[in-house]
Amino acid sequence: MAGKVARGIDIAGILGTVLAFVAIVGGHLFEGGHLNQIVQPTAGLIVFGGTCAGILVEFSWPQFTKAIKVSRDVLNPPKSDPRETLDKIIELAKLARRQGLVAIDREAQKIENPFMQKALRMVADGIEPKALQGALNKQIHNLKKEEISSSKIYAAAGGYAPTIGVLGAVMGLIHVMGNLTDPSKLGAGIAVAFVATLYGVGIANLFFLPMAGKLKSQLDARMHHMEMVIEGACSIAASENPLIVEQKLTAYLSSAEQAAMEAAEGGGGGGGGQNEAAA
Repeated sequence: MAGKVARGIDIAGILGTVLAFVAIVGGHLFEGGHLNQIVQPTAGLIVFGGTCAGILVEFSWPQFTKAIKVSRDVLNPPKSDPRETLDKIIELAKLARRQGLVAIDREAQKIENPFMQKALRMVADGIEPKALQGALNKQIHNLKKEEISSSKIYAAAGGYAPTIGVLGAVMGLIHVMGNLTDPSKLGAGIAVAFVATLYGVGIANLFFLPMAGKLKSQLDARMHHMEMVIEGACSIAASENPLIVEQKLTAYLSSAEQAAMEAAEGGGGGGGGQNEAAA
C-alpha cells in the first residue's frame, strides 16, 4: 500500500481534449469539407517526425521516454488531499504528545503517500527538526528538478511544431513549383503545404502547450503538498502543540478549503476539537 499512487480523472482535461477535436474537425465538416482533406500522412510524418527529432536533439532519451509516460497525468493525475493530510498530521501530533515520537512509526507505515511516510518515519527516528527540514527540502528540490523536464519537453514541442509545419508547407510548395507542367500533381502538393501548417499550429496550441502548462501546475501543486508535509513533520519533531500545528498547516489550504473547514468546525463544535488538541 505504501507505494501506491491514488489517481483521479481530470474532467476539465477530458472536456478540453474532446472540444478541441470537435471544434477543429467539426468546423471543417460544417464548412463543407471532407475528413480525407485534412488527413495527410505525408504532412503528419513531416510535422510529428520533425518535432520528435528536435526534442531528441535537445533532451536525453530517458527524459523523452519519461515525458511520454507522464502524459497520462494530464487526464489522470495523481490525487492529493491537503485536508486529509492535515487531519492525519494533527492525529499523529496528538499521538506523539501522548505516547512519544516512537509511537507514530507504526501509524506512518499505513500511509500510502511515500514522501509523507518517509518524513514521519524520520520523525519517529528522532531526527532533529532542522536536519529533517534540510533533508526533505533537498529531496523535493531534486524531485522538482527531475520532474520539470517533462513539462519543458512539451513546451519545446509546442515551439518546434509550428515551425516544422511551416517547413512542411515550404516543401509542399516546392513540390508544386516543380510540377507546374503536370496539373494532376498540384493538388497533392498544395494539400501537404496547408495541412502541414494546420498540423503544426494545431498540435502545438491545442495539445503540446496546454499539456506543458498542466504538467507544470500539477507539479507545483505536488510541491506545495510536500512542503505542507515537511511543515507538519518538523512541527511534530519539535513537539509543538497540535493546535499550533493545525494553524500552521491550515495556511497551506486554499481559501475555499479553509472556509469549509471553519464552517465544519463552527457547526460541529469546533471548541471541543480545540480542547482535545490542546490536551
